[in-house]
Amino acid sequence: MRKIIVLILTALVLAYFVTSIGFWLVENVFSLGGRFFFYYSHNMYVEGKGPAPNQYRFVPYLLVEKFFKHIPMRWYCSPYLTVKRWAGFDNNPSAVLDNKLNLDSYLSLEDRDKLANDVGGFIKEKLLEITNNVMTTNILLNIVNNLGWKTWFQDPFEFVSKLIKQLPYEFTQVFDDKSDLNKVIYGYATMRFFATIGVLLLLYFWMRTLCNELVSYLSMFAYSIFLAFSYGDFLQQEFHVSLLLFILGVILIYKRKPWWSIFILVVIQSFVRTDHAFFIAVIYGLYNFPWNKDRVPKIVSVTIFPILMTYLLAKVIFPNATYYTPLIRIKDNLSDPWAWVYPAIFFALPLIFVQKIRKIEFYKKTWSWILPFIAMNALVALTREVRLFLPVVAYLFPLLLNGIFSLYNTNEN
Repeated sequence: MRKIIVLILTALVLAYFVTSIGFWLVENVFSLGGRFFFYYSHNMYVEGKGPAPNQYRFVPYLLVEKFFKHIPMRWYCSPYLTVKRWAGFDNNPSAVLDNKLNLDSYLSLEDRDKLANDVGGFIKEKLLEITNNVMTTNILLNIVNNLGWKTWFQDPFEFVSKLIKQLPYEFTQVFDDKSDLNKVIYGYATMRFFATIGVLLLLYFWMRTLCNELVSYLSMFAYSIFLAFSYGDFLQQEFHVSLLLFILGVILIYKRKPWWSIFILVVIQSFVRTDHAFFIAVIYGLYNFPWNKDRVPKIVSVTIFPILMTYLLAKVIFPNATYYTPLIRIKDNLSDPWAWVYPAIFFALPLIFVQKIRKIEFYKKTWSWILPFIAMNALVALTREVRLFLPVVAYLFPLLLNGIFSLYNTNEN
């Protein structure tokens, strides 16, 4: 029982770390503007009017809209809270005092008065150049001064606060914790948090099929590094949900669960990512080769469903969804050095132990799925987005961790 508690707590803590890193990178990719874009895109996908291929992966958007935005966890973000405080949306007395102390520390009231006088002198000089008349200049200068601009220098936070509060709610809702915008933003992070917990726990159980308890436990820490690194180029919100389903599929296949359980999983995953669902079907087919007469219809049905769903999603369910990027990206990958460097870094360790594939029946029979998977991503995706290879890394992780521990133990002996 104690081991189970430690396992769950470890997955929870690691997921919190990884999700926090992701939140800082994803939600703030364009600062506050990114949150508006994020919210606008979410509404488009929920309404079925978003661009492909994200629109085809619509289930996670509905999960956020119907569930996760109603249980949003607040995620700490220093840049967001700083802007919120400076803009006057944090009325906590300590925040107001903090603003004043920061302002006085970097620019004292005397310095601000001097700066205001310098600006006033500059305005007067320019008005005099324009009017060539002292009386007219003084009249215009009085009008300008009556706007109270000098008080902006004395208390700029008050000025910014008054200015922003004049803006429509559509612009200021980003600072309202109860706004639908913030519920959606935090809802996505919450979904990734729970999906990451699931990924790490399933990874542990996948590792236990081929590794001992200690190696399996430590694998969660190691895989968390890959998860955090994958947030560097992150656009698709469905990925962690699909990764969870992919690892579950590998476990079911390895344990030779009934074909209908694989079929149900493939059906569910086809509404999240049809490409991942297809390759689960491929792994299932490879592991059960050679096929007898009873297996052929089962394997065909599992394999054909994600292909059929790809067609239905593109041509029937969302026929108006057009790609926001070129479909074929092979030229970009060939000309982009990061498209080579990042995958090389990602697979540097797994490749060292890949020769062990032939020693384990499951890998010996199924490893070939990796080749078309990588080829597909090189053709239609940007391979510098290393999150694309997280399913491959999860699939190879027992080899990697067993290989590392075996090498360590050999050297020790």
